[in-house]
Amino acid sequence: MERDATKTGRRAALCWGAGSVVVVCVLPWLTLLLDPGTGMGIFVLCLFVVAPIYFVFLGIFAGKGLRRRWVLPFLAPGLFLLEGGLIDAWQMLAGYAGAYLALGFISMMISWSIAPKGEQAD
Repeated sequence: MERDATKTGRRAALCWGAGSVVVVCVLPWLTLLLDPGTGMGIFVLCLFVVAPIYFVFLGIFAGKGLRRRWVLPFLAPGLFLLEGGLIDAWQMLAGYAGAYLALGFISMMISWSIAPKGEQAD
């Protein structure tokens, strides 16, 4: 029974990691396929709405099993900076990555402190 829970936890963490790749790396690049006005609007929407909401929920998920999932809120901003390094814009994107890191970390700590210690996944 415990082995199934561990397998499910790993699968969930992998899904959140894959979601991070999609939200941080794939969605901004998909906006290049649209016309410039629409693409820029969707890019701004992703940058200021979709990504912050995603990072908050990622932090909440990581806070429920802090021992195994603590790296998730650090992974996604790292991907964001890596993507910025590919286009030589990492200095401009460092502030956003820091804000996303803060959102994920704070929501992780709040989720960890609110959850009863007996219910947290180890």
